[in-house]
Amino acid sequence: MAERRATNKYYPIEWDPSKGSINTFVGQHPLRQRAAKIDQGIMVVRFELPWSTFCLKCDRLLAKGVRFNAEKKKCGNYFSTTIWSFKMNCPSCSNPLEVQTDPQNRDYVCVTGLKQRTVEYEASEDNQLEKIAQGPDAPVDDPFQKLENKQEDEEFAKVQFPHLTELHDLSDKNFKNDYQNARMLRNNFKKQQKEIQSLRNEARSKSLAIELLPVSSDDRKNALAFSTKMNTASQHQKAERFKIRSSSIFSTPVATKSAIKKPPARVSQSASAIGFVKNIR
Repeated sequence: MAERRATNKYYPIEWDPSKGSINTFVGQHPLRQRAAKIDQGIMVVRFELPWSTFCLKCDRLLAKGVRFNAEKKKCGNYFSTTIWSFKMNCPSCSNPLEVQTDPQNRDYVCVTGLKQRTVEYEASEDNQLEKIAQGPDAPVDDPFQKLENKQEDEEFAKVQFPHLTELHDLSDKNFKNDYQNARMLRNNFKKQQKEIQSLRNEARSKSLAIELLPVSSDDRKNALAFSTKMNTASQHQKAERFKIRSSSIFSTPVATKSAIKKPPARVSQSASAIGFVKNIR
């Protein structure tokens, strides 16, 4: 039942529509615990730290992006913009922390309980940080450096001039007649589309579930080699059949009577038995 009360789907038996909403009947705000101090103008919201800070009581580092259940309250105006105050507690020592919005500077301000973390960098002897901050394209104040850069640019331009001229001529040649180039591209595209559609129709006519590809030179070579092999086998088979049909059926020598051997005479069991008896007598 607690889950149903949390989602406003549970209606007690004593409630009926004449008693107003379910929140009015139960005597609670629709936001429940978040609006426990709504009479004081305080609403509990999730607040995310805009920068890294230190707690002034326990010196704990609260990193940027850490979230708190903060009490949000209106504390003033900057012209027509509302200034909001966010109050929370340190997770280590429960020290009260307060941060306010700063519409004038489009930032936040630490009010009580914490201070913003600042990182300082010291430039080295060769001023590397200043060079990095300025960047490679920063203007140079040294006149000698400007003169050297100018001479280097002129030498680089002389070296690249022939190549740039070739590119310029090639560009003029390719884009001299835009209509003809666009027409050629359209014709090639239409031709490719027709080939693709013909392959799809061929695959559909043969009930193939795969997409056919255009015939390549390797496919032609393989088909020609297979066709030649099949023709060679067919010709050999035809030659063997012609040889068999043209040969005589009496080409093998006929066996003579002398060559025929008579099979040995078989003596029956009864005759052999009679001869055995005679020998005994």
